[in-house]
Amino acid sequence: FEKDVDNKDFTNTFKIEKQKVEMINASCDGKDCTKMYITKKHLLPIICTNGVVLEPVSNTNIDIIS
Repeated sequence: FEKDVDNKDFTNTFKIEKQKVEMINASCDGKDCTKMYITKKHLLPIICTNGVVLEPVSNTNIDIIS
């Protein structure tokens, strides 16, 4: 599953797979968030400098905050 987070100022695309959530594209300058991921063992949030945050809230749900 891939989802775009679109705003008039930025665009982020993240991908949800069976075992992993990752940011695959972002319109931020450094693109550091595209190197971040979430798994069951790596639960740190994905934080983009443009304000988009993907954060695990349980083992089965992920919140998208923009």
